[in-house]
Amino acid sequence: MLEKELFLDFYGINFKIKGYSNIINNLGKDFQYFSSREKKSSYIVVNIIFKHPKKNILPKKKFYSRKDYSVYCKKNQLLIIYNKELLADYNYKNDVINLYSKNLDLLYEISYLFIHSKLGELLEIKSLNRIHAAGFTYNNEGYLFLANTGCGKSSLVLELLKDSKFKILSDDTPILNNQLEMLSFPIRMGVGKNYFLNKQFKTRILKRREYGVKKLIDIDNFKNKIVKKSNIKKIFLGEKSNKNKPQIKKSNIITSFKYLFVNLIIGYGTPQVLEFLIKPNIKDFFEKLQSIMKRFHLSIKLLNSCEFYVFYTVKDFKKNKQILEKYI
Repeated sequence: MLEKELFLDFYGINFKIKGYSNIINNLGKDFQYFSSREKKSSYIVVNIIFKHPKKNILPKKKFYSRKDYSVYCKKNQLLIIYNKELLADYNYKNDVINLYSKNLDLLYEISYLFIHSKLGELLEIKSLNRIHAAGFTYNNEGYLFLANTGCGKSSLVLELLKDSKFKILSDDTPILNNQLEMLSFPIRMGVGKNYFLNKQFKTRILKRREYGVKKLIDIDNFKNKIVKKSNIKKIFLGEKSNKNKPQIKKSNIITSFKYLFVNLIIGYGTPQVLEFLIKPNIKDFFEKLQSIMKRFHLSIKLLNSCEFYVFYTVKDFKKNKQILEKYI
């Protein structure tokens, strides 16, 4: 197997990823906006190893388990086994993870999720918080569109980007700072496998464990449409409409907070997994609690500073775009 290295720099958080070239190539496309060649003093190291996992190194006692994985603990170390096919050996003190499997799809998926999970933790230390939303600008003013997974954030962004007045920060996970600015986090876009795309788009196919097949659109299709930073003027809260026409209505504070609670405070929908975030010590528990409180205070600042609207969308994204333009 040919091996490669990939270096990524996310706002000063550096990753060194080494392993099977096909997976490194895919991760390089996913995170190409953050690709780095400059040498750093320290890295979070991800080793992707195309070998069957060694199960005899697992302790007898489990820390906890879920439907498709089990977590074991040693000192400063998490060992996670996925469906007996992949072993993640994560030393969280030294920031090194070794991923062992002969299932390439699973190796790719777990390495991608580990990068997001570790990155989210470290961004919060810098008071940078991810939010599950689409972030875009219109004539240099910033907007957020919060909606549940499958509600069409990426589809709406693809429609907006056909218009030169719209630019993108992220279709799924923009980053917010304490000054209520959005920072760009442009990574691959994902749409349903049956979603129609123009032939001009470069796409890949992703096979996931639980959520089926997705069509990936690389960000280099939109490299001239990316904005590095923007204020936030209005926030739209996505709901599926039961009518033929989309609608936008002023939101009340309870609805607005509910969306922020789910998509910012809890972070539901952001690409991360608990098995790399939960560690067996009290200090980690209080650090997680402190992070939640910081996101709570950020949510209150957003409620006091931004206008919130409920956006009832339909399947016709041209209609969605037309009504959105009237409100921005």
